[in-house]
Amino acid sequence: PSQMRYVLILTFIFLALIGQLAAQDAPAAKETGKASLKGTIIKEPGGEPVKKAIIELIAQNQPENGNYTATSDQDGHFEIHGIEPGHYQMFAERTGFIEVDQKRRRSRGVFLSFSAGQELKDQTLHMQAAAILTGRVLDEDGDPISDAEVRIFRRKFGAKGLRFEPAGEMRANDLGEFRIAGLPPDKYFVSVTPPISFPSVMGVQTSSVKDPPPPQTAYVTTFYPNATDRTQAAPIELRAGEETPIDFSLTR
Repeated sequence: PSQMRYVLILTFIFLALIGQLAAQDAPAAKETGKASLKGTIIKEPGGEPVKKAIIELIAQNQPENGNYTATSDQDGHFEIHGIEPGHYQMFAERTGFIEVDQKRRRSRGVFLSFSAGQELKDQTLHMQAAAILTGRVLDEDGDPISDAEVRIFRRKFGAKGLRFEPAGEMRANDLGEFRIAGLPPDKYFVSVTPPISFPSVMGVQTSSVKDPPPPQTAYVTTFYPNATDRTQAAPIELRAGEETPIDFSLTR
């Protein structure tokens, strides 16, 4: 009887451990009333998996629902469990990539709705390697022009005709260098606006009233490659995953 009791006790402990491990392994999505999400992040073109992408599930009704995040694994897979039922918008972020739709246009996220206990599977998000524009802004002597504002535009045709749509901007550093990343592959127009020059604004005072004032010259906004008129600007094609260098040489 004592041996039988010992065996029963061991059996009970073993079954208890099995139940505890099973409870620990059960995904949080199995919680009553909660939903789950599984999906994959792939690269376009080619369909290769994108690892270390951050997936954000943002609730449209913040007071009732929370936000959730996940990270894609080596195979591009991700999972989110314990999701409160409701409406959400899903985004994917990865340094050096931009999220796109199936037509490789920049995506504004995916809208999803979850009901209680729903398991949403096979969600696929597409990402494309971003383009990068780099370069320097120099004067006529080859010296850097710091704090110059570099802007890039895309040409769009709309109901009001041709227009230039801003796509990015930054100021050149003390070496005249600029680097604009995270751009969708496309054709762009680039302009440089020099920093405001105090003498050019206030004018140059001469020591003698007999001498005529010298002509005032200043750097002006220049479009790539070297045009002061936007209609004479030339487009630059930026390709996915590539870094395209250009330089500006401004003259007064």
